[in-house]
Amino acid sequence: MPRKPRHNIAGGLYHVMNRGNRKASIFDDVHDRRRFLKILIKAMEHHDVQLLAGCQMTNHYHLDVLTPRGNISAFMAELDGEFARYSNTRHRRVGHVFQGRFRDVIIEDDLHLFISLCYIFLNPVVAGMVDTPERCKWSTYAGTVGLAAPPPYVSVAWLERLFTSQRLKDSQLKLRQLLRERDPIAAYLRQCEREIGPETIHRAIRSYVSEQRRTATMLSERVRLRPTIDELVHDAQGDIDAAIAGARDTYAYTVADVAASLKMPASTVGRRYHRFRSKIVPRRRT
Repeated sequence: MPRKPRHNIAGGLYHVMNRGNRKASIFDDVHDRRRFLKILIKAMEHHDVQLLAGCQMTNHYHLDVLTPRGNISAFMAELDGEFARYSNTRHRRVGHVFQGRFRDVIIEDDLHLFISLCYIFLNPVVAGMVDTPERCKWSTYAGTVGLAAPPPYVSVAWLERLFTSQRLKDSQLKLRQLLRERDPIAAYLRQCEREIGPETIHRAIRSYVSEQRRTATMLSERVRLRPTIDELVHDAQGDIDAAIAGARDTYAYTVADVAASLKMPASTVGRRYHRFRSKIVPRRRT
């Protein structure tokens, strides 16, 4: 089956990541981390890409990048390719460093961007690498939120658009305060709901979590933001089978979750799901 082409959008904003082959570590020590950063900066300069946020974990990395020239594929090919060649040479290995092509999610609005920032900046905390995001040396968090001078390769001007203010430091403070909340996304949604209304928020959430079908990178956020089964049935205009398929494919509901909500046996949910899917994607004849 041919690969699905990338959307190389001029002015596009993306959350991109890649992970080590077989989930193996890609950063064995500080030298690997420094070289990755050096290669990243060089690739950004070559392709006129701007870095909004980033974090190096152990076996993967996350970046939020802006591509004025619509060249996300070329940028990522240089980044992953150069680092893979370096890693194999330094560690005397052969084969694939990364598990495959990079994963990407198109960031369409402010809500998408904030969710992505939460994921990137809080990932080291969730993984147990540090107890607070500012303690992660290999994250852009401290520079982004104003706890340290931002490195020259990190853009922070966008913060004044995400959190409207007359001074950059006020926008940085707002982001820092939200990320200290017990549930930063819920706090941000409450703020947005007052400004743009619940219907707009609901549409934005649906758009974002639907995009997550293509990657398990942000599964926790997809689960957190997904609508209820009743809401999915309503959106499907009462079509139970379509609602079941949407719950399973788009929002990562389990068969047990759906069965409990619809008060029907799990075996029935499974049959209805596969029946609906077979109408959309017919089985190939042998």
